[in-house]
Amino acid sequence: MKKNLERIKSIVLTFLILLSFVLTGYLIFSTPSFEESSDRYLRPPYIGELKNNQQSVFQLAIPFQLIARNQRNHALILPQEKRFDHLLDIIREAELTNFSIIHPTHEQWKTVFWETPGVELNFLHDTSIGRLDSLFKRTVFRDQPLIKDQKQISRILFYIEPRTNKIWTWFISDPTQSVIQAHTNRIDANQLNSLINAATLTSKYALIPYPTNNKPPWEKENERIPFSRMIYLPKEPFQVESLTYNLRQIDIEHMKQWLFTDPSVTPIQLNNNESLYMYNDPHMYNDQIITYNKQKNTMIYTNAPTASEKQTMLIREEIDEINQFIQRHRGWTNTYFLDRIETGDHANQYIFRLFVNGLPVYWKDSDVGNSPDTMQFQVVSGSINKYARSLYFLSNEVVKHSQIATPNKDQLLSLIKQRGIDLNHVKRVYLSYQAIPEPNQKVSLTPCWVVETGNGKIHYLSTSSKEEN
Repeated sequence: MKKNLERIKSIVLTFLILLSFVLTGYLIFSTPSFEESSDRYLRPPYIGELKNNQQSVFQLAIPFQLIARNQRNHALILPQEKRFDHLLDIIREAELTNFSIIHPTHEQWKTVFWETPGVELNFLHDTSIGRLDSLFKRTVFRDQPLIKDQKQISRILFYIEPRTNKIWTWFISDPTQSVIQAHTNRIDANQLNSLINAATLTSKYALIPYPTNNKPPWEKENERIPFSRMIYLPKEPFQVESLTYNLRQIDIEHMKQWLFTDPSVTPIQLNNNESLYMYNDPHMYNDQIITYNKQKNTMIYTNAPTASEKQTMLIREEIDEINQFIQRHRGWTNTYFLDRIETGDHANQYIFRLFVNGLPVYWKDSDVGNSPDTMQFQVVSGSINKYARSLYFLSNEVVKHSQIATPNKDQLLSLIKQRGIDLNHVKRVYLSYQAIPEPNQKVSLTPCWVVETGNGKIHYLSTSSKEEN
């Protein structure tokens, strides 16, 4: 019996020794290196998804809509459409030369709007040359003496002259009543014509150009008066989806870990709703601050620039800096395009706007940076000086949707009149979504027409009827 017990002890001891070797080997070969371990510990979850964080600078700076015209037909082309990409790709290749100031006759206006194929680039606000340098490949506008100082370009027209099959480009400024024309090279007129023809034939959104002063520039009696701003109204009611989304929320701790080198910074409580995170980077010699509003679920990140950083940058370089900065933490949580650039004495403010189904989104009763429809940035001395955003964003899944019929031209003009809006003061009219928060962290996106007036005020003209799905 004793002999058997000793044998069992020997077997157990041998097994334990072998087991210790196996476990030691497992730990040696499966434990990550110090660098891997550190990375996994320091890197928090990404804020958004990779698919929303792969765009280039020009994709952020694109016009928010194109108007294609052919054989008296005008069609709205939106950014989510393949036709939009095809048209923009060929337009970006344009080499523009021989800029000159022109004073179009009524016959030229008539040709451009009613008799020849063309495409118009529209922006949410009058734009500057700096933004266009971010968009076009072969033309550096800041090197063109006649156009480099233009700060208010309202629309850009490309059209094919019928007699010569030559392409011309007009840069129209409604505020300054100026038209600058350029020779357009490196674009095949037949290819452009084919794309325009396909776009106007297949578009779901037929439009009618409408002069806000009711004096069409293509009529001879209006030739000697200032040309009108042109808005585009729906020929027939549009069928547009109304959508309801759940809202997701970014953890402020994750955002802090992405923005600060040291993730252990603790907040200073300013009041019941606001906290302050402060961090001084000993390697960068700058102060970083996050102000977090718990009630609104918003944050403002500021970063004091260092003396060694780049002092001046081009607009396209600043947009690139913003894009690289936010893509590091995948901060584009949905689709965003550049809304406008607000120039200042020492820095530019960049406002990016949320787009859904190719339409701009406007949150009801909200300021810039306080809701998911906008993000605000400022670049100083080559680095991000300000980053303001909501910590809410739209989930990927639509929880409810319906089809809405929008008003046609006459109904829309009637709504404008009912609101007491003077058409002479209207700058733009375009289709959009108005975001209305709902209980239980939901938001409904309702199609509406935005009417922007000369004082910058935005009016929302709601749609008429819908079918639930």
